[in-house]
Amino acid sequence: MASNGLSLARAVMTLIGAGALLLAVGGLTSGEALTDPVFPAGIALGALALSAAAWVEAPGAPRAVLVWAGLLAVIVAIGVLASFVLRTPSADVLLLFAVPTIVVLAAAGRIAVARIRAGAFG
Repeated sequence: MASNGLSLARAVMTLIGAGALLLAVGGLTSGEALTDPVFPAGIALGALALSAAAWVEAPGAPRAVLVWAGLLAVIVAIGVLASFVLRTPSADVLLLFAVPTIVVLAAAGRIAVARIRAGAFG
């Protein structure tokens, strides 16, 4: 049985995954080209974040690898966003970036701990 912290971490990852998928697919309805690099990146981030949320304690090496890939994708997305945000020398912008980042990193850390306890690679 999952703890409340793990349930909350899974909810955060599910929100990130669903949001990324909806934004990527929604971009197509507004005329975005399939060749735009944001489209496949959004689909990949969404699918991997959802797999991290769904299979955090599941047995099997392929699922474990997808969980780790999902956590890595979320951390890379934070890094990409940070490269834009940190150029803005505004305390408000930095705070609006820092608070959700702390929540997402805490969720990723909790999922990583649960994955290690379930068997790091299966």
